[in-house]
Amino acid sequence: MSWSLIKKIYLCFVILILIIAIVLSYINLYLAIPFYGVETIFLGYALYITALKSTFYEEDYNRPTEIEISFVQGKKISSVKFVKSGQNFILIPQLIKTFRDLYIKVG
Repeated sequence: MSWSLIKKIYLCFVILILIIAIVLSYINLYLAIPFYGVETIFLGYALYITALKSTFYEEDYNRPTEIEISFVQGKKISSVKFVKSGQNFILIPQLIKTFRDLYIKVG
């Protein structure tokens, strides 16, 4: 999930919790309100950890002269560049035999 989506989800939950706290204070149930604050803090922490764990992805850039593949793992980025030589690659359909005598069509 992206940071903007996580912020929107967190904002929706905070508004929902605030509405519930207002309703509870309207009917004189003040003792439950501090627990909603703790719940909001734990929800924010859980969404923050989710955002940190979901930063593992791969970026592929197909430029006119090169192909760049970047592996992003949090703040660590490792990239590999391949130079295009103006050749066209053609995938030829073929059957591949697996170890259990099954055939897979590739291409």
